[in-house]
Amino acid sequence: MDILHHQYDLVKDSRQVVLHYCSAMTDEHFNVPVNNFGRGSIKTTLLHVCNTYLYWLSQFALNKEETFYQPDDINSVVDLTACFLKADEVVVEFLNAFKDPEEIITGYVSLYETNYDFGVLKLFTHVITHEFHHKGQVMSMGRILGYTPPDADILRF
Repeated sequence: MDILHHQYDLVKDSRQVVLHYCSAMTDEHFNVPVNNFGRGSIKTTLLHVCNTYLYWLSQFALNKEETFYQPDDINSVVDLTACFLKADEVVVEFLNAFKDPEEIITGYVSLYETNYDFGVLKLFTHVITHEFHHKGQVMSMGRILGYTPPDADILRF
């Protein structure tokens, strides 16, 4: 699945732009809830993204016990970057464990208290598109707080 490794490298490159953008924010703006955004603050939105990688790829697919990051664990963008390094490790482990993108993984989803079947490609696609969805929210939240968002798409000009 070399193409998926390469695709994730593009995701990480885009993420670095977002984290750099966030590093220019005041601590107050990084932590303040922004109205009308479901995850609250920029910090908690990005933390949710990180935890989603851990949940779906590690806990669900690899059947590992995971400790999820809590908002009180994170005091800065540097701390958040370390969380994403853990997510990166999980992605590599997931892609190395499941070589066939069509392979079906059965796992337990505690929210619904039942097992579900998902393909490797579907799980991988879910976590990266989920990150991009929330990346857009982070950029909008930053704009609301007075920051001009950079171009953080995969294609940048």
